[in-house]
Amino acid sequence: MTNTRDQEKPPVTSLPDSRIPMPRKFYGGRRAMKDKLKETRTLAMEDQLTGLPNRRWFVEDLKRKIAQFERTRFENRIKTDSLSATKKSGAETGNNESQEPELWILLVDFDDFKAVNTVFTHDGGDQTLKLANVAGARKEEAFSRIGGEEFTTATFLTKSTDTSIDDQISIIMSRYMNSIEQGSVGLFEHLPLADGINENQRLKHLTFSFGAIKYTGQGIEEIIAQVSNAKDHAKAGGKNCGFIADQTTGGSPEYRPIPRISTQSIPAA
Repeated sequence: MTNTRDQEKPPVTSLPDSRIPMPRKFYGGRRAMKDKLKETRTLAMEDQLTGLPNRRWFVEDLKRKIAQFERTRFENRIKTDSLSATKKSGAETGNNESQEPELWILLVDFDDFKAVNTVFTHDGGDQTLKLANVAGARKEEAFSRIGGEEFTTATFLTKSTDTSIDDQISIIMSRYMNSIEQGSVGLFEHLPLADGINENQRLKHLTFSFGAIKYTGQGIEEIIAQVSNAKDHAKAGGKNCGFIADQTTGGSPEYRPIPRISTQSIPAA
């Protein structure tokens, strides 16, 4: 005999997991966790003193740009082969020649930074390093602090009839260094001097040495070592200047000087 009370019970159905209502606290916890992970990753990629990207971020960015460069070069090679085949068949192609972008790594180092710490104390040195975070810097010219007083960037440059690669490098580096130098003039006027330092020893402004190298298939650490060597040539050459490392396939780089450009001589964007 069927129990009347059992007949009155509604049938039990199971909802799909996606339809099971979850408490707001659950969603709030997940959102907070995602925000915390994002914050942690940002901090891991940021230099805490200057607010610039750090060495880890630079390496990841360089890897992305190398992959982009190799992909573009491969695609252009396919296009070139296709155009060659079209020309052989007698078809009209027009003028399809264009300059491929080159990937360049640039590094700048503050000259005589030990003297800054000596004259203005390490606190003054920290304030000086913060000048490297140039307000309004172009995204494609964003520099990272990779250690000490060294700052670097990787950027694509394309040869043109108006501006050579050397001139483009000089413009980018000079724009960045001139901005920091101008900031150092005002900063050094007001920084307190270290004990035992008199006004005659007060520094007037910063100077910089820089290096540049083109990517030609090197590994990450090799790139950093070679661009650092180019910067060291600038240091040995009297500082406040730069050197380009011309990398030949399978050979050692050859170094040649490249000048800075005064603020007034930098062409408008």
